[in-house]
Amino acid sequence: MFMMKYLLFICVCFSVCTGYAQRISIQYDTGSPQATYAAEALKRSALRTGYILNNSQADYQIVIEVAPDLAKEEFVLHPAGKKITIQGGDGTGIIYGTFS
Repeated sequence: MFMMKYLLFICVCFSVCTGYAQRISIQYDTGSPQATYAAEALKRSALRTGYILNNSQADYQIVIEVAPDLAKEEFVLHPAGKKITIQGGDGTGIIYGTFS
């Protein structure tokens, strides 16, 4: 009987914890090695901290992109509601912006 209650308790805790995890989508240019590196690092960090990667039903969207109007290595973060856009002047700027 104790084991059954314990198992039920573990199942309830697990479902409560996973029920509140936020789903995120990370969009980037897969043809860019720097964007891929930055996105993969961001994915690893998000998974470690309890986020769920889900492109089809995301609660939040993160877009990583090059903005030609920015200088080399420069980056800008644009939070807007449930979307965060990380823009870099080049591939290095994308990486700097993602790690900031």
